[in-house]
Order: sequence, then C-alpha cells, then structure tokens
Amino acid sequence: MSNVEAAREWAKGNHPREAGVELLARSGLLYDGAPWVTGGRVVGAVLIEETQGQPGGVRRLVTIAASLLFGDSVDLSDEVPRLDRHQLELVLAAIAHAGGSHEHSTVIVDDDGYPAGFPALPSLYDWPQTKSGE
Repeated sequence: MSNVEAAREWAKGNHPREAGVELLARSGLLYDGAPWVTGGRVVGAVLIEETQGQPGGVRRLVTIAASLLFGDSVDLSDEVPRLDRHQLELVLAAIAHAGGSHEHSTVIVDDDGYPAGFPALPSLYDWPQTKSGE
C-alpha cells in the first residue's frame, strides 16, 4: 500500500483529517518515502519541520493541512492571500470537504408539502485535477 493510500485509510471517517491528507496528496506533498508519513499516519511535527525550507506557497499549504489534520491554529487572513490559484483551489476543496459538503442532501417535498425524497447534493467545491490526473 502506498503512503497516499495508507494515509487516506488512516484519515477515513474524519472529514477534516481526510481533507488535510487530500490537500497534501493533491499538492504533491504526500508521496512514498515522505519522511512525515510513518505507518500510514502523517506526523505533524515532522511535516512542519521538514517543509520549513520549502517555498512560501508550499509552507502555507502545509500550515493549512496541519490545521485540518491536527487542529493547529492557522490565521487564514495571513495564509490564503499568498496562495497561487491552484493552491487556492486545493484549499477551497479541502474546506468544503472538511465541512462534509460532499455528503449533504436536500429535501424534496411533494405537492402536499410532505417529504418525497432526500437527494444528495454535490460538493460545494470539487477537488481540482492535479497535473498527474489524480
């Protein structure tokens, strides 16, 4: 099992954690051999320490992902304005996923006002395709 698959399995069932893992995976920061993945789990302290020398946008994605993964505080007013367009797309999708919007539904009522169904709604913001098509 790859690091990405193992981390996705570790995060499964916890929307914010799923979003953090997916944010790392789709930004290319979750890969086989990544030193911040141990036994399929993302290790926050190692993630932060090992990515300190990365360009600003990457560090900002890591900060936001760590917030989703571990509940670390993040100042979005400082982090978000400095993201490039693709990074911002990833963050928007992560926030929509963390909020569970991919599992929301609505109520359809019949002509008499009674519930007639509960169709699923699409995610508020879908994950963008990566360069590798993941």
